[in-house]
Amino acid sequence: MSEFTGTARLVRLAIRRDRIQLPLWILGTAIFVPIVVASVRDRYPTEADRVEILRSAVESPALLVLRTAPTGASEGAMIMFSFLTYVAVLAGLMSTLAVVRHTRQNEETGRSEMVGATVVGRHAGLTAALIVVAGANVVLGALIALALIGYDQPAAGSIGAGAGIAAVGLVFAGVAAIAAQITQTSRAANGIAAAVVGVAYVVRGLGDALGDKQPDGYTVVSAWPTWLSPIGWVTEMRQFEGDRWWVLALPLVTFVLSVGVAFALTVRRDVGMGMIPARRGPAKAAAALLSPIGLAWRLQRGTLLGWGVAMAAYGAAVGSLSQTVEDALGENQGTADTITKLAGGSSADLIDAFFAAMMAIYGAMAAAYVVQALMRPRAEEAGGPAEAVLATGTGRVTWLASHLAVAVAGAAALLLVAGVSTGLVAGLTGSDAGGKVVEMTGAALVQLPAALILAGFAVAAFGLLPRLAVGLAWAAFAVSLIVGQLGELLGLPQAVRDISPFTHVPAVPAVSATAGPLIALTAVALAFGVPAWHSSGGGTFRSRTRGGALGAPPRHDTKVVTMEQQRDEQSVSRFVEHFAMTMNDLGFPRMPARVLGALTVADDGALTAGQIGERLGVSPAAISGAVRYLVQIGMVVREPVPGSRSDRYRLPNQAWYLASQQRGGAYKRVADVVQEGVDAVGDPTSPAGERLAEMRDFFLFMQDAVGELLGRWDQVRQERRSA
Repeated sequence: MSEFTGTARLVRLAIRRDRIQLPLWILGTAIFVPIVVASVRDRYPTEADRVEILRSAVESPALLVLRTAPTGASEGAMIMFSFLTYVAVLAGLMSTLAVVRHTRQNEETGRSEMVGATVVGRHAGLTAALIVVAGANVVLGALIALALIGYDQPAAGSIGAGAGIAAVGLVFAGVAAIAAQITQTSRAANGIAAAVVGVAYVVRGLGDALGDKQPDGYTVVSAWPTWLSPIGWVTEMRQFEGDRWWVLALPLVTFVLSVGVAFALTVRRDVGMGMIPARRGPAKAAAALLSPIGLAWRLQRGTLLGWGVAMAAYGAAVGSLSQTVEDALGENQGTADTITKLAGGSSADLIDAFFAAMMAIYGAMAAAYVVQALMRPRAEEAGGPAEAVLATGTGRVTWLASHLAVAVAGAAALLLVAGVSTGLVAGLTGSDAGGKVVEMTGAALVQLPAALILAGFAVAAFGLLPRLAVGLAWAAFAVSLIVGQLGELLGLPQAVRDISPFTHVPAVPAVSATAGPLIALTAVALAFGVPAWHSSGGGTFRSRTRGGALGAPPRHDTKVVTMEQQRDEQSVSRFVEHFAMTMNDLGFPRMPARVLGALTVADDGALTAGQIGERLGVSPAAISGAVRYLVQIGMVVREPVPGSRSDRYRLPNQAWYLASQQRGGAYKRVADVVQEGVDAVGDPTSPAGERLAEMRDFFLFMQDAVGELLGRWDQVRQERRSA
């Protein structure tokens, strides 16, 4: 068996798992081509129009950071200037999330352990993930190229744009592959990979802002930092203005090297472990962890602290510009127009428009935190820790509500920190520090309802489609950010911009805040979240299986339903999870322990794979390895279901007795093997010989003792049955 055995089967499995999520990412990203092309043709129909706007753009470092350095005034070059970097970021996020989902997340949830029990090579899982993600990027690049060609753009530049986007997606796929080997959780791996995407965007923006303006007055040659960024590489291909194909070698070589590093790290760690070990916690838990809200806060506080430091620093930087920004904006009409558009097109004075634009960025950062925080329950549910919490008296709604409360309170706290730091620094560098703090804090908190809408959407996605929740939540954030925060700059139609909650947030302090839009946004947020709990009379989150989508109620035999109606099913479920945890602590595999518990509490002791999956909240495929293990050790027998092609799994009579009998024979086998060691060392009186002889005698003793104990148990059992 080679290291890549089973790759083809895992590719098919990954495609099946992502049959909805990846197409949504691809189509949602490619749809920007017709939108941007229509916008460019409507707003800048002639080359003179494009030259005029580009002359203003090159005078605005902020706009160059947001977009890229313009390379020409052709229609194709203008299209690239308008959307290329944004699409590159989306391709990067799609790639990182998919790679982590099929590598580190599989290890975290136990899928890799079950797959590894079959004929699968060490590198098959990572290879399959990279093949699927590479295919997704190729499809995305092809759609972009075909769309541009369909809009009468030159074929060379169109293909270059598609190839560049696909290549940058591959680079970030390689980054995610390395992150998945370094960390022990999918959350950390996603965080590292997303941070690399963000840094690449910022570094590219810095290089473009520091670039040299050319004599024509509307093009810029980027500075050296752009060449340090994968996103910068795709812009430096100069599509439609020279088509520098050789630049494409940089992302491709980087992808190959990063994949090689990922493979090298894979063989240097155990399955489920990371190169960086998890930090050990204290020996005794704090009293606050006894409540769901306390546990949610403990799990989220590190993330919230990181966001808080970043927003405080950013707010202070924004506040420090208050005395110089008005002069700078007054001298540069192009920059002033850009800031005004970022502030929603307000006609207020420039300094207020500047602060309004910065508040919109604060709102986007708070929304990103909310999405990240509300994906933690999904990771807990998929990875298993949620089982331990829900096995106690904590209800599922209470558990999720705790995470939601921490996320919403955290978003408000982040906006508060950003507003206070902005107002404090702005006031200290000017006058009336107290008044400025109040004004900026209020302006920042106005952004909260938009973040609440994304919170409601994330909760709804988690309740209704948990397996797609991560991709859907981040896709909603990306679309909301681009069409809402940047829609005016991109010239998107108002109907498209209205999709984003950010579009409807008042541009305070450029305009006065009114209660109407804020109340409406909050109502929409509730409209998203409430159905996830309370629709259909019982609540979708409460009624769906753990980790599974909302669907038909579990199908059980009539006899089982009738008998089990007299039981407390919630207590039974808690027992199964507690039993599995205890067995796992004793060395028994977790999923087989859960299956064994489910069969034990079934009145007839027999269930099909589908019934076991429904009771445990997993798919039938997820338990195939578990039942195979139980059959092998004699704890479960498989029997056909009459009139059906499916099988059901049953506990044999005296399952533990029979399993112990089989284990008893194992002691004799071990003793025989140890005897070979005694013979091999030659001298039974040597330290090694004595140690081996004692081991042999112990296992022979256990062989006899287990036989005697089983005989005694058989006698006790007969006496109890006859009593």
